[in-house]
Amino acid sequence: ESTHMQPSMQPPPVRVLCLHGYASNGETFLATKAKALVRRLAADLPSLELCGHRTGDFTVAGARHGKQRAWFLFEPPYPLTDRTQQPAWRAHEHVEYVSVDSALDRLADDWRSGGIDG
Repeated sequence: ESTHMQPSMQPPPVRVLCLHGYASNGETFLATKAKALVRRLAADLPSLELCGHRTGDFTVAGARHGKQRAWFLFEPPYPLTDRTQQPAWRAHEHVEYVSVDSALDRLADDWRSGGIDG
C-alpha cells in the first residue's frame, strides 16, 4: 500500500467574460458589480474566474468617476454630466450608435480566439 497522497484534482477554471456598461470600465465592474455574481456561484463553481474584456475605445466626455469608457458613442451625444438634459435626449426618435459594429467585431474575434467558457 502506497503512502503517497494523490494530489487533489482541481477542476479547470470556468472563465466567464464580463462586459462593462456605458461610462464604466472593466476593472471597476469586476471589483464592484461582479462580486455578487461570484458569491452566488461560488458553491457550484469554485473555480469561477471572471474576465474583463479590454477597455472600450472611447473615453466618455465629462466622466467624473475614474476612467470611464464606452464601447461606442451616441449621436446625438448623451448628456452624461447634465441630468436635466437626459429626459430630452431619451425622447429622441432616432439615436445612432456610432462604431458599435467595430466593437462587436472585435469582441467576436476575441471570443473566437478561445480561452473563454461563457
